[in-house]
Amino acid sequence: TYYDWINRPVFGNGKVFAIANRNYMDDSDPQNVIYKNLQELICWGSDGSKLWTLDLTDMLQSENYSRWLSEMDVVEDGSIYLVCQSGSEDPTEVIIVDQAGNIKEQKQIRISQKNINNIYVRPDGSLLMLSANDTWDKYFGSIYDMNTGIEGEASEIPGALIMNGYMKGSTTDFVITNSQGIFTYNLGDTEMKPVMDFINSDVD
Repeated sequence: TYYDWINRPVFGNGKVFAIANRNYMDDSDPQNVIYKNLQELICWGSDGSKLWTLDLTDMLQSENYSRWLSEMDVVEDGSIYLVCQSGSEDPTEVIIVDQAGNIKEQKQIRISQKNINNIYVRPDGSLLMLSANDTWDKYFGSIYDMNTGIEGEASEIPGALIMNGYMKGSTTDFVITNSQGIFTYNLGDTEMKPVMDFINSDVD
């Protein structure tokens, strides 16, 4: 029996990519019921037809630990980047897939920043990391260069709080939301830039 759901859809080069999670149960032998969690990367064309499927199950699981897919995006050269995280002591796995569904590269990277909240894929293929201090009352942004393996210095995000919402920006590093409004932020800036004020707004 399969119970399917689709998550993390992204768009690029006229195609749609998403992860299919399949919880499989084989109960043909009541004394030996087998459960499996299958994960696949699926690509659809602009007409809705399925173009290819890539099984990620073995890549996201190992004898020592299992990983979860924390981010997926399409970069400028058309490659699909999948960022897979596990425990704080375990390496982060980055899987790079081409437009035909072939694995171009698998990298295990170790990030020095602690308390990683999220890792985002930038258009150039570098990684944008959001982390916090040990008391989780300060947030930091930093960049990891996949080509050189160099991790940039963490930059504190001024005014950033745990109750804020953080997203990767399209023209800025971050888009940040809170109860007051929407802000943008680039690493190294001295303050967040307001985009919309929820209270003083002309939006009904």
